[in-house]
Order: sequence, then structure tokens, then C-alpha cells
Amino acid sequence: MPDNPNTENAPLDAEDWQIAFKPYAQYPLLALALAQHLTALQDYVQRDAGKATAAINRAVDELYEHSEFRSVSLELYRASVQGRLSVEVENLINQLGIRT
Repeated sequence: MPDNPNTENAPLDAEDWQIAFKPYAQYPLLALALAQHLTALQDYVQRDAGKATAAINRAVDELYEHSEFRSVSLELYRASVQGRLSVEVENLINQLGIRT
């Protein structure tokens, strides 16, 4: 767990991946497609950091459309994903019923 959860991203350990990918249990073809995308992303990371960054940004932007943040703000969503929310803003968002 990070020392300051508001400024650091959590490590990507096995439990994090299990939680993130649990919805794919019922969708094996989508799980395969995601694994293929992650493999392509791995290739980008190894060969071209700029392409990797662009691909990650496209993925995060697409996930925004499936989040509760789409009714609020793309900038708040980005700040939450990147761990840049202050405790006060995070508490306010939670009070509004948006899970962070």
C-alpha cells in the first residue's frame, strides 16, 4: 500500500489484477482480447515509450465512458486515476455518491 494514497498509484500485484479482471470471468472472448491488447502494449513499452503512453491514454479515456465520473468531469476522473485528488476533493466526490 502506498504511503500517500492521494499522490501514488498502488502497485499492480496479483490481487489488484484479480479484482480488475473479475468481470471478465463471464466473458472469455473479451478476456482473450484484453490479454492481446496488454501483450501489444508490452511490445510498445519495450520498443516505443511514446506509443505505449498514447495507447494507455486511449485506454484510460475509453474506461472513463464506463465510469461514474462521466457525469461529472474528465479532469476529475483523470486526477482520481492518477492519484492526484486531495483528501477534501475525494471526500466530496464520495459524498456525491461517486465511488473512487
